[in-house]
Amino acid sequence: MKKKLFVLLSLVMTMFFAGSVFAFSDIRGDKGETAIRALKEAGVVRGIAPDIFWPQGKVTYAQGVFMVVKAFHLTLDPEEYDDVPPASDFFSKVPDEAWYSDAFVIAHLHGLPLDKDVDPNAKMTREEFAHLLFRAILTQGDYAFIELYVMMKDEDQVSPEMMESIQKLLVANIAELENGYFYPKKKITRSEAAQMLYKALRFVKETEPIPPLEPPVD
Repeated sequence: MKKKLFVLLSLVMTMFFAGSVFAFSDIRGDKGETAIRALKEAGVVRGIAPDIFWPQGKVTYAQGVFMVVKAFHLTLDPEEYDDVPPASDFFSKVPDEAWYSDAFVIAHLHGLPLDKDVDPNAKMTREEFAHLLFRAILTQGDYAFIELYVMMKDEDQVSPEMMESIQKLLVANIAELENGYFYPKKKITRSEAAQMLYKALRFVKETEPIPPLEPPVD
């Protein structure tokens, strides 16, 4: 898995610095321009038109789940599954034939936090995307994070079950505050999501996971 991510990020960086005639025309000067271009070339993010990304558009659950699953190359064990089970086995509002249905099933079976009644068309908040992203990082290995609590001016607005994910992303510089605020309930933009995802891939590439404990010797 680490090797796959190394290849993906290498491809991302190579294609970004090489340039592309298929670049989005509406991201010039955007804070997430580097991340968006790189992830687009790697096939992780899509535009709403061939040359339009809409960086300030809001991310739906369908979009967020799809790009996280694709970015981390999450798949099902072929020895356990001949095919991806129908989404209706796990979710009440995810159509079986939707373009994102397989991603939802794969995310669920990898333990990513998705409620069975999640609406794929609902817009994700910043804390929801951060929580999903952090749990996706953990599918790649067990990582050691600095034991540091980052103060947020709006921490009282963070859902308790999502606080650890946000804290870990802040410590790892995958997420960042704006003048001390995280804005957890604010809908996350496509640019913000791309930036966090790009940094998460870089973190996994550059960080060695904690090796599993050796079984005790008798």
